[in-house]
Amino acid sequence: MPHLQPSTDQHLETHTAHSAFTWFHNPFFTSASIEVIIDMRYRSRTEIVTRILEIVNEGSSSFGNGGVSQTTIMFKAFLSHRQLQEYLLILTESELLRYDGHLHTFKTTEKGLSLIRAYDQMKQVIKEREI
Repeated sequence: MPHLQPSTDQHLETHTAHSAFTWFHNPFFTSASIEVIIDMRYRSRTEIVTRILEIVNEGSSSFGNGGVSQTTIMFKAFLSHRQLQEYLLILTESELLRYDGHLHTFKTTEKGLSLIRAYDQMKQVIKEREI
């Protein structure tokens, strides 16, 4: 696993100016990213964690279950390198993600998939109440 250290930065939930700027230069930018960019706002730790899990899960499916690199996660989740390191440490220690040292990629575990499903159900219940 890459060297991951907890960050002393207490602003993990917020976007940095760098993150907002880099979407223009993001090699992973797609038209679907526009919705995420328009919704740039404060994100809770839960939203960031589930977004990382979704990115890794979607990427693993797209690339034949080979996993997803740190760079891909960082760009798609709009996180700084420091923020990403903190979240990857938490997610791997919690066994929500698994690091493949041979391929240098991350994969979502069954526990991570369960969290994604629970979060999606919670969002659906909230959405139904808003209508």
